[in-house]
Order: sequence, then structure tokens, then C-alpha cells
Amino acid sequence: MDFQRNCFIILFCFFTFGLINVAYSFTGEVVMDSCYDTTRRGYGFRVTNGPIVSNVNCSMYFETPNPELYFVVRLNSIKLAKIGKSCPAFTVYQFSTWREDPVPDELRGSEVRVPADPAALMHCNCSNYLEKCSDLQFDETKSPGLKIMLTYNPDDKARTVNRKEAFDVTISSFMRGASFTCKEGYFLCWHYKYRCLPESLLCDNYDNCFDNSDEFAYSCTGRIAGMILPTFVVMLLALIVVLAIIIWAAVVLIRRRIANKNLARNEWGEVIKTSDYPPADDPGMPGSMSYPMESLPHAGSSAVFEDIGGSTSKPMISILKKAHKLDV
Repeated sequence: MDFQRNCFIILFCFFTFGLINVAYSFTGEVVMDSCYDTTRRGYGFRVTNGPIVSNVNCSMYFETPNPELYFVVRLNSIKLAKIGKSCPAFTVYQFSTWREDPVPDELRGSEVRVPADPAALMHCNCSNYLEKCSDLQFDETKSPGLKIMLTYNPDDKARTVNRKEAFDVTISSFMRGASFTCKEGYFLCWHYKYRCLPESLLCDNYDNCFDNSDEFAYSCTGRIAGMILPTFVVMLLALIVVLAIIIWAAVVLIRRRIANKNLARNEWGEVIKTSDYPPADDPGMPGSMSYPMESLPHAGSSAVFEDIGGSTSKPMISILKKAHKLDV
């Protein structure tokens, strides 16, 4: 008995905990602290500026491992106030490919890659960032597979202004899906229901859905059979309830049929007991009465029988009708 119980526990743990997938952090923290050409590949990023003191455009590029994914960029905070003669600018571009001919970089003394078709999604500077680049504003790439370029120019010719918090942005990849539906391996954002977030971005302390649904405790309980644990539990309970209702209905139906059969047998027994015609060898069958059948009245006849004492008995037609119903 103990052996069977131990085997059951082992199998239960295997099928339950073996199917749980732990969500790991895949949102990378990136600091733009130099103006060199850098390309990063991943599903999610948080980008902030470092203490860059210069007067050149510093660029950084991002692309997804999956060409079916979109990018969305959100401004967590941006501070581009003019300080002295320094009027910084921050721009977000989308592009599809690189130029075939690299551009020479005078500062580095080498060639760098340049986007072939950059299109601005956001452009913020010291004069418009309060109106056009408010905190928590976001924009999405227009097609899947497009890359992102961030450019930041401190515009500090004198190299005296050290801006440590010029911008803070979150870049998240997602797959577009129909409402309430996502492919396996993706999480449906609660508010933006067309966004299917890669599950690698769940529960990593970064709000990649922009409604915090990917960081909610409900979403961070692990997975069973590809479903969030609470959802799996709810579906399992619903299945148990449905099965219980089906079993209950089947039991009620069977018991009702048995009760009807017993009631019919009891009624036939009462008919035999109250009849003035004693049964022969088998009291359960109307055809086994001791009286010859040819002496019984025909169907539709109103004839009654008299017993030996001359008293009138109950009509046999009603007895035959009840017997007929039982046979049917």
C-alpha cells in the first residue's frame, strides 16, 4: 500500500511541477554612455543615458530575434530642459535595413553602419519635450521586423553640462494577435489586448505591457500545460464541476428508472391481491388464472362476472388494462 502511495506521489509531482515553467528576466538594462555604433538584439530593453558630454549625435540600435515581432517604445521619463546654451535632443526612429555603403566616422576613424530608411517615431528637444514628449507616451513600429534607432545629442559645445537623467525609455517587443488570443509562448496584455508579449518578459520587474499586467502577481505563478497557474486551476475546477453534474444526472436518472419499475411491480401485486379471482400457479401473470380465457369478456364488453356466492366482482377489463400496461 505504501509503495502504491509513493508511486502516486511521484507521478503527481512529475506531471504537476514538471510542467511548470519559471519565467526568467530577459529585459536588459542598457546605458547609453558612449556615442559608438552599437546594435543590440533581444526582446526587451530599458535604456537610460549616461554622463555623455559632447556635441554629437549618439546612436544605439535595437532589433528583435523574431521578424514577426513589433517594437513599442515608451518614455518613462524625459528631461531635456535647456541649461545655458545646451539644448539636448532625443529622437526615436524605425527602419528596416542598413545602407549598403558604410559612412565614414571622423571621430572613430572608421566606417559605421547607417539605416537606409529611418522614419522618426518621436522627436523631442528642449523646446517641445513638455508638450510632445510627455512621460509614459509610447509609439509602435508600423510593421513587424522593423528595427529601432535611438539618438541623443547633448548639444553641449562647451562640454560643461553633465545630464544624468535626460531620458529613460522601455523598448518591448510584441506580436499582434486577435483580441483575447495569443500563440503559445506569448502573454496577452490585459489592457492592450492586441499585444502578445513574449513570456520571457514576464515577471522581470519591468512593465513591458505598459499596464503592469505582465508584472501582476497573478501572472507570475508559473505555468502548467502552457497556461497561467490560476487559469489552469479554474479550468480544472470547472471540468470537475461539469463531470460531477453529469454523474449526478446519470445517478438520478438510473434511480428514477429503478423506482418506476418497482412501483409498477407493486401496483401489479396490489391488483392481484384485490382481485376476486385467485391466481393459479403464477400470480404475477394475468394469463395464468384458473378461469378459461374463452370465458373472459371481449375488449369493449361491459360484462361482469359473478362469483360462486352470486355477488358481483370487479370488472375484469380494468384488470386486463393494467396488466397490458405492465407488459408494454
